[in-house]
Amino acid sequence: MPENKLASHAGLDRLSSERDDYLVWSLKHSRRLYIWQFASSIAIFFLVVGLVVVGVYFAALQFFQAMKHPLPASSTQADTEIVASLKEFKVKSSVLGVVILTLSMAFFYLYLSQVYPIKNDVEPTRAQESH
Repeated sequence: MPENKLASHAGLDRLSSERDDYLVWSLKHSRRLYIWQFASSIAIFFLVVGLVVVGVYFAALQFFQAMKHPLPASSTQADTEIVASLKEFKVKSSVLGVVILTLSMAFFYLYLSQVYPIKNDVEPTRAQESH
């Protein structure tokens, strides 16, 4: 019987060691993921801000163009044309600046509300804190 207890104790020690190795690997892996997410979120943030700035710039161009060449007073309805197909997507409108500005702001809002927030799904448990 003593040999059986020694073998069982050695098996438990090996299991405990394997569990500890796994926890160390898991924590290192989580750390690498957070570092990657930090770096990629900075790049994505600047990309999104760039897209929004370009959208606001194009909206401003449309507004200034509309101010220089206003619609004739006789035209009561603005001409709007929307073409969407697999080959092209085209929007032609006298209110194109408003459309671009709205799309830019909606994109920025969705980014801020859905992508940018940091969500920590893994909370350390008491068992992990004591080791």
